Amino acid sequence: KQYQEEKKDLLESLELYYRVFFLGEEVPYRQGEPADITAPDGYASTWVGTGCVSDNANTYFIGHNPGVFERVMDLEIGDKITVFDDDGASRTYYVFDALFLPNGSNYFVYEGRIAPTGETITLQTCTGDNQRVRCVMAR
Repeated sequence: KQYQEEKKDLLESLELYYRVFFLGEEVPYRQGEPADITAPDGYASTWVGTGCVSDNANTYFIGHNPGVFERVMDLEIGDKITVFDDDGASRTYYVFDALFLPNGSNYFVYEGRIAPTGETITLQTCTGDNQRVRCVMAR
């Protein structure tokens, strides 16, 4: 039983590194996968990528609005977003593009824009009207 409690404490302390910071918000995230159809409640999730800040690849985060990603609606070109990965490393990215897509869009059509190459991130949230999503890209 003591081992289980120590393991839980260790995992909770490690999870402190899984964070995205923007516009004064601190949003925890967990590893997800493209098969996840919706974002989880209470935290964001990686949809594609791992959150690693040094893998020279895009990480695509999803989160709810209203909810943990509602301030994604307020991000503008030039705003900064800081990601802490599971190694505790951090990187600050700067917003360079944003767009709205209809719900149910074929994301592969937009892949070059919403999942840019290189060390980048994408934050996606619904707009609250169940009609569109907002994608914000940063490098």
